[in-house]
Amino acid sequence: MNHPFVETFKARSKAKNQPKTFAVLPFKLLQFNTDDDSEDQFLSIGLADALITRLSKIRRIAVRPTAAVVRFAAALDAFQAGRELEADFVLAGNIRRAGNRVRVSAQLLKVADKSTAWAQTFDEQFTDVLTLEDLISERVAKSLLPQLTGEEQKQLQKRETDSPEAYEAYLKGRFYWSLMTEEGFSKAIGFYERAIALDADYALAYAAIAEYYIFLGIHCVLPFAVCGVKSKEAAEKAAAIDPQLAEAQAALGIAALNHDFDWEKSEKYLRCAIEISPNSIPAHSWYQTLLLESGRFDEALVELDRVLELNPDSLLGLHYLAWAHFHARRFDESIEVHRRILKNEPNYAWGHFTFSWLLRCAGEQAEAVAEARKGIELAPHNLMYLTALAENGQRDEAVKTLDAINESATTCYVSPYMLAIVYCSLGDGERAFELLETALAEHDVWIVWLYVDPQFDRLRDDARFNDLLRRMNHPLAG
Repeated sequence: MNHPFVETFKARSKAKNQPKTFAVLPFKLLQFNTDDDSEDQFLSIGLADALITRLSKIRRIAVRPTAAVVRFAAALDAFQAGRELEADFVLAGNIRRAGNRVRVSAQLLKVADKSTAWAQTFDEQFTDVLTLEDLISERVAKSLLPQLTGEEQKQLQKRETDSPEAYEAYLKGRFYWSLMTEEGFSKAIGFYERAIALDADYALAYAAIAEYYIFLGIHCVLPFAVCGVKSKEAAEKAAAIDPQLAEAQAALGIAALNHDFDWEKSEKYLRCAIEISPNSIPAHSWYQTLLLESGRFDEALVELDRVLELNPDSLLGLHYLAWAHFHARRFDESIEVHRRILKNEPNYAWGHFTFSWLLRCAGEQAEAVAEARKGIELAPHNLMYLTALAENGQRDEAVKTLDAINESATTCYVSPYMLAIVYCSLGDGERAFELLETALAEHDVWIVWLYVDPQFDRLRDDARFNDLLRRMNHPLAG
């Protein structure tokens, strides 16, 4: 999915003295129960995710994120997967369970010359997968960096929990989260909560819970007045247990912005997360979001550079790029990136939704309606997508769609910010301002986009617009 910006950062990366790039492929399961209800499958992606998290703590290794490797779960050629991931080294292997023991056969592969750096088998009790992670991560790190510093050794040996049961529950949560489905998210939160019930000091599990509630707010599943509180509580708990956990600092940064409207503190937390873990894609991604919402477009693109450098084929990273161009009013560039994304991922509902917004702002009304309909087909239960159709339709159709949304709103949450966009597009500024007031009062997660959102440009000359910005402490409020 080539794009001029992507090509720019690739050329720049080659010019730098880059760290060794490493990818952990999902482990293949042998002699496991393969029924859909089997939870043994969690080891395939869960163990890979845990290794990625631990190895990412070593700054001299650039580790591809879990989101980049999950699509290679069924890959037959590990070297080809490594080339596609643009990795220097790949860890591949399989897991075999025999009774109460589990055996992992792993290989560290050098992609350039298709050679094997080492191959080893690890045997442990099934109830102590923690020890497996310890052994494999240490073996990998010492192979890539024969002389680890004292700090690197310390980070590598650090366990987030000593409870095998809590660790197993967390791994299952990460497995279900990686499925990126509504059912998967529902199961993931159950396992995260089980993990902290088994170990009340499991900081990484609290950080995962914070991420879960942030996601619910962004996708308008629950009011952020509800999930924002839960996200903040989980993030604060994680940071109190382990202040050096990048995931906790990043979650605190999002909570500080969306829950407290504290832009300065949010930036402090997010910069801290990046300092702790320079290879953290979530930290760089959330920070570029803050910069974008603040109107600091060029700085946001620098962070996007880093996100795409860490994960060149990231669907979300490229979507962030399209999103940045949209808010910077670079509509042609955003259209180009959206088209490339949807050509490769035609079932990406979120992409169709934002593309619909963009096309309407660019004056492409008919195509905007078509994209809104595609998003609704792919995500029929998300009322947020219906708002895109309402704002893009003819007035009669828009009113009909709004009636359907308001009727559904008696049982499902509808973001007042999203509804404000609809009324603004219909020329009803008074109703738009009423809904924006509600969004501000409810701390709707989307309200922090108000300053840069092109869809509210017609309201900018109204004194009430700047008053909203002032009350959310926006740094550029007049």
